[in-house]
Amino acid sequence: MPSLVSFVQQHPQVKQIKGIIGITTLNKGANHLGFEIIPITNFFYKWFKWASFLPISLLSRTNSYKHPTPPSYLFMSKDGLTSRYKGP
Repeated sequence: MPSLVSFVQQHPQVKQIKGIIGITTLNKGANHLGFEIIPITNFFYKWFKWASFLPISLLSRTNSYKHPTPPSYLFMSKDGLTSRYKGP
């Protein structure tokens, strides 16, 4: 995450950057990293994202009987990112 702070701070359009957004099924514990986790509400978009993550999920799981977690949005403001992860 400190590398992401450096990337954002050195970006030519740093003043226009308001935060970071991601979509993932690996959202367990993301709130401890400072992310706000929001479930995807649109059924079709959630299904599309779930289907796109499915091959990787199936190949990486040792227990194939488990269902992958549904995808969620992850949000963090630029201020939250820099205050939490800015280096010395």
